[in-house]
Amino acid sequence: MTVYLRTGSTRDALHANYLMGSLFFSIFKLLADGLPELTLTISRIAVFCKQKELYFYPAWAYAIPSAILKTPISFLEAFLWTLLTYYVIGYSPEFGRFIRQFLIFFALHLSCISMFRAIAATFRDFVLSTTIGTISVVLLSLFGGFIVRKPSMPAWLEWGFWLSPLSYAEIGLTANEFFAPRWRKPTSETELWGNKAFGALIGFTLFFNIVFALALTFLKCAFKPGVLTALMGVSGAGKTTLLDVLSGRKTRGDVKGQIQVGGYLKVQETFARVSGYCEQFDIHSPNLTVVESLIYSAWLRLPSTINSETKRAIVKEVLETIELEEIQDSIVGLPGISGLTTEQRKRLTIAVELVANPSIIFMDEPTTGLDARAAAIVMRAVKNIAETGRTVVCTIHQPGIDIFEAFDELILMKNGGKIIYYGPLGQHSSKVIEYFMSIPGVPKIKENTNPATWLLDITSKSSEDKLGVDLALMYTESTLFKENKMVIEQMRSKSLGTVGLISSTRYAQTGWEQFRACLWKQHLSYWRNPSYNLTRIIFMCLTSLLCGLLFWQKAKEMLILEHIFGSMYTVVLFSGINNCSTVLFCVATERNVFYRERFAGMYTSWAYSLAQVLVEIPYSLFQSILCVTIVYPMVGYHWSVYKVFWSLYTIFCSLLIFNYFGMLLVVVTPNIHVAFTLRSSFYSVVNLFAGYVMPKPSIPRWWIWMYYLSPTSWVLNGLLTSQYGDMEKEILAFGEKKKVSAFLEDYFGYRYESLALVAFVLIAFPILLASLFAFFVGKLNFQKK
Repeated sequence: MTVYLRTGSTRDALHANYLMGSLFFSIFKLLADGLPELTLTISRIAVFCKQKELYFYPAWAYAIPSAILKTPISFLEAFLWTLLTYYVIGYSPEFGRFIRQFLIFFALHLSCISMFRAIAATFRDFVLSTTIGTISVVLLSLFGGFIVRKPSMPAWLEWGFWLSPLSYAEIGLTANEFFAPRWRKPTSETELWGNKAFGALIGFTLFFNIVFALALTFLKCAFKPGVLTALMGVSGAGKTTLLDVLSGRKTRGDVKGQIQVGGYLKVQETFARVSGYCEQFDIHSPNLTVVESLIYSAWLRLPSTINSETKRAIVKEVLETIELEEIQDSIVGLPGISGLTTEQRKRLTIAVELVANPSIIFMDEPTTGLDARAAAIVMRAVKNIAETGRTVVCTIHQPGIDIFEAFDELILMKNGGKIIYYGPLGQHSSKVIEYFMSIPGVPKIKENTNPATWLLDITSKSSEDKLGVDLALMYTESTLFKENKMVIEQMRSKSLGTVGLISSTRYAQTGWEQFRACLWKQHLSYWRNPSYNLTRIIFMCLTSLLCGLLFWQKAKEMLILEHIFGSMYTVVLFSGINNCSTVLFCVATERNVFYRERFAGMYTSWAYSLAQVLVEIPYSLFQSILCVTIVYPMVGYHWSVYKVFWSLYTIFCSLLIFNYFGMLLVVVTPNIHVAFTLRSSFYSVVNLFAGYVMPKPSIPRWWIWMYYLSPTSWVLNGLLTSQYGDMEKEILAFGEKKKVSAFLEDYFGYRYESLALVAFVLIAFPILLASLFAFFVGKLNFQKK
């Protein structure tokens, strides 16, 4: 608001244009503030699907409260925005006009979030919904009446003006201001146009909510060494915590004590090389095949001394052991959406760890969420691993009898992390039953009862209180505990001639091999992700075509340089917005995989970051070539190698800037919803300080630093100055004749002599953002364990 401080106090054509710019920025901000509704709605679709399938309620019963609950938010946002900006900017001081502007903002925000909610319910996929949402933003903005005035639109495209909610907001707000007594004689048209605008926006809101309800109605819901030790206990006993501590993956809390391997203190970097950890939630790169996932893990985790043929043989052996041969060429996909089933994903999780040839494998509840058949398949794979001579430690919670008795030993814990039994399970659980039956008062296990269920019942807090014993204390006083202690002491004693488990290098592969592997994986992931890459390419084509049609041959006319600037502004801002929005989900998905792979000691954060940064370059370059190829001839820019190259270079840098900023947002925020919300604020800032809605010379001195920090200001500077900065032709601007170069300097603050600096800053932005992305990838970890 302070950028436009008291702009309305001066009444002339130039300041009227600034006021129009402030109104457009307010409209755009409220529009952009509705974008987070996309991710919120998509994240709730799964819950709605489940409840719909169980006949909890009809779609309209969900849609109506969704709309009603957002109304107070729209009311508050519109009121606060109007309250903070109206008199500061200097709009007409009548209180009635203040109320009318607030009501139009309120109705606009309601219609925008309703539109994004309808889009999310219709398309449901995050990337596709984001792309369609961004296309909607482009269409509404272009046909909103500010970037392209209605009289300047081709006659056969004027229908778009009347279908855009933003045009009604623009009409109502403009009439509210410029029909005021200080601009012209009093008239009743203000109230007439204000009522029309408000009514139209409420109509759009109702329409979008009906679409939302219909989309929900027709929504189809479908979701797709040689010892095996069980670590069991009630919920909250500390099973996963113990596993995380042993494997070295505990990231919070105060961990005390020592962990020894073969009598030597554990060195985590080396231990990660010889151990595997299968997380409860199966996290994989969705666009790789099963065999490619194993090849990638073997490439980075097996020592560099092992040649490629041997690594492939190991991969083949693991595929056979885990029984994945039949699906080895299947795409992994996203959980519950596409690709592998839950049981297949679980086996892939185990295989990815096994391919590293670990001596010990930790598994966190490998059968959770599986039916009896799927759990049996997974446990058969686990048993196969144990038979190869490896130590396998699994946490389990109330397993079936077949799964429970597949284990050799049992560690039983109670609340507080205290062990109440550690020893052999015995045939048909005979050993563990015999131990607890020796405790006075423990009820006998009934025939055909699952031993695991019986154990959890008799070791619960209520059973302990009823028996009047402390099972943990009884275990420490038992013969079994003394025997275990002797075994531990024997294992702790260092054998003659042995050394601690220490590797000469932290990683199995060199930095170059790590980078090659990461780039190979990213290349495959991007190539097989049309929902990300194809949609942004199609978006660029559609935006460029629309821009070319609306600004057809305007560059040759040169009657209104602002219109030409508008075409540049449209391409730069909205193509950047789409790239930034769609990259969020792609990077967020891979970040979870990165956490798992980094804990496994597969590569450095720099190898991963550099691969992620470089893989974006060819796609952004292709988008840039498409944009220039389409827009340049349609708008009628000047054909010369120098000017075409400048346009290509500037658009390319702009896309990289938005891509890398989106990637940076993901790594500095705990989840994609926060990143999405911050993204909307970023769009508002780069729009305000782009130099279009408020040119550089008119920005207050205390805000000019934001202009220089905004990448869009440098991009638009490069585009417009390279095209027209060397022209001496005279044009009519705000009632006076000026040379084009002089007008650029006076109105926009652009000088042709500064193009070298602009070129340097344009390439410095993506390099800086990419470096920050790499830095924070290595420093921040939002995975809490």
